Amino acid sequence: MLQICNDDDHIYSKRLITSSSTTTQNDNNDWILVKSGHDQRPKILPEFKEKAGPTFPVDCCSSPATFYNEMPPDSLFDYIVTCTNTRARVYFDNIPSSSQSQEIWKLVSREEMKKFFAIVVQIGMIQKRSIYEYWSTDPYLLTSIFQPP
Repeated sequence: MLQICNDDDHIYSKRLITSSSTTTQNDNNDWILVKSGHDQRPKILPEFKEKAGPTFPVDCCSSPATFYNEMPPDSLFDYIVTCTNTRARVYFDNIPSSSQSQEIWKLVSREEMKKFFAIVVQIGMIQKRSIYEYWSTDPYLLTSIFQPP
């Protein structure tokens, strides 16, 4: 019997935790529950060792944009970029060399990651019926922040 996932659990591919607390391999490519502490994969990502929480007086921010630029420090974005690029390298290293996918990946930069997070925040604030509506050029659906300059 598969256990129910809660907020403290992690989801990884090809791993299964059963009610008897034994770990088994899953032969298909489904995503399956892995309890914290039971994942046997080698740790390839660096540990984030920076101070958590605000590192500046919150009342110093005159606008939401200023707060956004201050709140997540560059070291956090650098960490996310390092992890993203590392995971991509590991993933693409496991693709057969005849595949052209290895040539498709470009390293992510801090600025690109900051822009991605800004888009995610905006999507969370501006509610649309479909993900496609954020990029629509229809005058009734247009959201200027999601359009190219």
